[in-house]
Amino acid sequence: MKNLFNNIKLIKKLEKESIDKFNLKKIPKYKLFIDLNTRRSLGFFKKDKNGNLSIHLHKELIYLKKYKEVIIHEFSHMLAYHIYGYNISPHGKEWKYIMKELGSKSISATTSDFTKEIIKLYPEQFKELKCNCGKIKIPLRKANTLLKKKSICRSCNKKIKAA
Repeated sequence: MKNLFNNIKLIKKLEKESIDKFNLKKIPKYKLFIDLNTRRSLGFFKKDKNGNLSIHLHKELIYLKKYKEVIIHEFSHMLAYHIYGYNISPHGKEWKYIMKELGSKSISATTSDFTKEIIKLYPEQFKELKCNCGKIKIPLRKANTLLKKKSICRSCNKKIKAA
């Protein structure tokens, strides 16, 4: 319960900082959902067809080390679209600027650290593959497709095999 309270406290802090740092009159109205139960994402920002904004977070996120980064990441998407409009790149310079201003330690849009967290939650849904480059864990469906097609690694040009 303490971690959930910390998430809400972090969101309120981000809202206050955003008003000050970006000279906003107010934060756009949005809903926060802690409802995801998927191996694909730890969170996402959404604007529906009616214009309603929402941030969705993985329900196991409160137990992970990276939860602050995920919350800042998704909150930054909402702010970037609010400030700059919806014709910007999702992980473009505007978003990166907001991430940096809100204190993110990982400005990069890569998700390798978050993927590691997802693998911890759902280890049975990943398979380890290898080539000359090394080993990597990827989702089962994609791993099976790569093995079935006898795929070649783009980096070392060697056949991808099960580890």
